[in-house]
Amino acid sequence: MIRDTLGFRAKIGIVVPSTNTVVGPEMAAMQPIGVTNHLGRMMIPNMPINSNADFSALAAALAENQNAALESVMSCAPDHLILGLSYETFWSEPSEGQAVTDALCDKLGIGVSNASSAMVSCLQDFGLSRIAVLTPYKPIGDAQVRNFFEASGFKVVEVKGLCGNSPSAPAQVTHADMAQTLRDLARCGADAIVQVGTNLPTAQLAQQAIDWLGIPFLAANTVLYREALKQLGLLDDAAFCAEWMPMQR
Repeated sequence: MIRDTLGFRAKIGIVVPSTNTVVGPEMAAMQPIGVTNHLGRMMIPNMPINSNADFSALAAALAENQNAALESVMSCAPDHLILGLSYETFWSEPSEGQAVTDALCDKLGIGVSNASSAMVSCLQDFGLSRIAVLTPYKPIGDAQVRNFFEASGFKVVEVKGLCGNSPSAPAQVTHADMAQTLRDLARCGADAIVQVGTNLPTAQLAQQAIDWLGIPFLAANTVLYREALKQLGLLDDAAFCAEWMPMQR
């Protein structure tokens, strides 16, 4: 097989909602030498999210435009696909969500990583079972995330939602505001803090957070990219964690 000159180890396709401005730059920073990322965008409106009906309307818009985004990114023949969206993957029972991902793997003929399964895999790899969760959502979304993790066998000590009012709102949360929220969450006695929501910019914050939290902080996009590299056989976990998600100092 003739490989790309830049992506000679792997090409990773990433599909994101059109409102997401965080997945692209955060995952670009994580690219190892010889790995390239390629984005496809799912068109959605930057609509208010205040109710179950709003969540359902947003999910419908994503579903309607997912195929076009997939077709676009698959045209570059990626070796792996990342679903760069989060709350939709927490909206069903773990087995149901994984079945959808498995069906997509079969359809595309490559591995696929989604946010919820990637986080479960990471927590299990590091033996973390008692968690606190940071989300960008309102209580409606927080309840779904709690249910998912509990159904996956984790003890959820606390869930803190930042109550974003639109798909683009999480990208505007400052590191200072998130840091204070993380400090509050760290007091609840969890083994680790888990962040969901791929448009919440936390990857850089997570690099140093263990120093002042005393427990690991697992950022959604970092965990998703780690899972993709793991499935590709390109993950040197010690090196990746040392740079992007240190588990201890």
